[in-house]
Amino acid sequence: HFCTALRKGLSSEAPSVEDLGEPWCIEEAFRLCDVGDEDTFAGRAWLVDPDVASSLQLAADDLNHGISLCPDNFCVVLCVEEDAYFVLPRKGCAAQAAEKFAEGRSPNRSPPSARSIEPGAVVPQVWLVARQLLALTMGA
Repeated sequence: HFCTALRKGLSSEAPSVEDLGEPWCIEEAFRLCDVGDEDTFAGRAWLVDPDVASSLQLAADDLNHGISLCPDNFCVVLCVEEDAYFVLPRKGCAAQAAEKFAEGRSPNRSPPSARSIEPGAVVPQVWLVARQLLALTMGA
């Protein structure tokens, strides 16, 4: 599987934990919505690619080791076993995430800088990992 190969190939070259900021914290994660209610977070939060991480533990591990990247202090993770989406925050950022999803949604509101990934879309995290792997193989 391509994602597994990329994960293994980059694990030794991932950024140090110190470079990644506060750790992603499973203990502060909370359930956001069921599958089918993606409008709850569309355009409001980064979605971790379910093909890369299909549980909170896998997502937190990948984010904490720099294998997956998220530009915000929280992201959304599909937990396949529970058929639901969860918010995974960095340590100490659960309140910020809860506030974000408690805000009323205006149809004219512009989306935040983080993007949600639509089903079937090419996932930017995978592209970044592939780019890193290519750079490593070329000696850059």
